[in-house]
Amino acid sequence: MLQLSVTDTGTGMPASYLQHLFEPFIQADGSTTRRFGGTGLGLSIVKRLVDLMHGKIAVASVLNQGTRVEITLPMSWGELRELPSTQFSRLGALGKTAVIAVGSPIFPAINAWLIHMGISRCNDVAHANWTITESVEHKLILSYAGAEIGSFVCTSELPSLIQSTCQSGIPQASDNRATTPAKSTEIQAKDIRMILAEDNDINRDIIAQQLLLLGISPRTACDGLDALEQWRQNRPTIMLIDCQMPKMDGYELTRQIRSAETGEDIHTLLIAITANASVTDERDCLAAGMDDFLSKPLTRQKLDTMLRKWKILSADPSTNNRT
Repeated sequence: MLQLSVTDTGTGMPASYLQHLFEPFIQADGSTTRRFGGTGLGLSIVKRLVDLMHGKIAVASVLNQGTRVEITLPMSWGELRELPSTQFSRLGALGKTAVIAVGSPIFPAINAWLIHMGISRCNDVAHANWTITESVEHKLILSYAGAEIGSFVCTSELPSLIQSTCQSGIPQASDNRATTPAKSTEIQAKDIRMILAEDNDINRDIIAQQLLLLGISPRTACDGLDALEQWRQNRPTIMLIDCQMPKMDGYELTRQIRSAETGEDIHTLLIAITANASVTDERDCLAAGMDDFLSKPLTRQKLDTMLRKWKILSADPSTNNRT
């Protein structure tokens, strides 16, 4: 038997809310400017998974004091398996930095494998030895010095893929990887002024990594007020705006920007990014004054397609220096 228990000292929940706790799309604070994000699906999904494993979940909470979640699962001991064998000493000659641009559910697992192999995560695509991205088919793509090495589905396949790459001697361009073009789709567009407004730290980091792989280095904002102030100071070409943010939600942020643009010969391209992907949500975004709509999870291909649609990126790298 496996017992898991998580306790916090957060805001807690009222007793009237607990009876609806496992219903989908239910949150104690349902406003778009709430301090804590999410869609209200987390515990609903956890409950279903626990049920599928024939377990039990219980939640106790006291308002303004905290919450305790307990899960009990029927488990038995399995066979002990060794970690995949990797010749870590051989990785040193090929560099030890990697950019990870994948969805948040698998980000920690990939980062853990890289740490285990002695490879550190960095934010600079031009100087990273390895890049790990996610395709629209949710396959994970490993590249070295801009050249695609191979794809994998399970994160546990990463060590053996890196090991076989090292042993094959294929990647020999570590010294000039900063000047070696990656692919035609990885466009250098460093002069594009962009603000990424996203309150979730992990999501913001991952989206920024994906944009870096497209040659764009965005400014980032952690809430609506921060994003508005950065817009006033920098007047970006484009903004990616999360709809649900603290202090000021994406809808109000958009209305404030559109109001400030009135009478001026400017129009900032505003694109919503949200986990709420219904037709109604898209209609609300456009009604607030946004130009387009992207549903999460975001992939590099989704971002690339959207940026090409609005001609922020083009097939010719020389034309990607918008100011």
